Amino acid sequence: MAQADVVSHNIYASLTGGKMRRYVGERVGEIVTLGRRHAIGELWGIRMKGLTARVMKKLIHLWYVHSIGGVKLLLGDP
Repeated sequence: MAQADVVSHNIYASLTGGKMRRYVGERVGEIVTLGRRHAIGELWGIRMKGLTARVMKKLIHLWYVHSIGGVKLLLGDP
């Protein structure tokens, strides 16, 4: 997902003779769940564990689901 804008631009550029862009990745951090009740992680240089890490994991998951189509994708179109 992080590369999508650059990749789509470069595909278009390669088809039309435009200038390609270089992708520069940025590491924000990572969060890992350990079972249902535990999580640890680091985001933007801030280490977290316990409830804070679990809440962040849920928020990241909800952001991702929203970014790929939101609740409609999970529930199906009515």
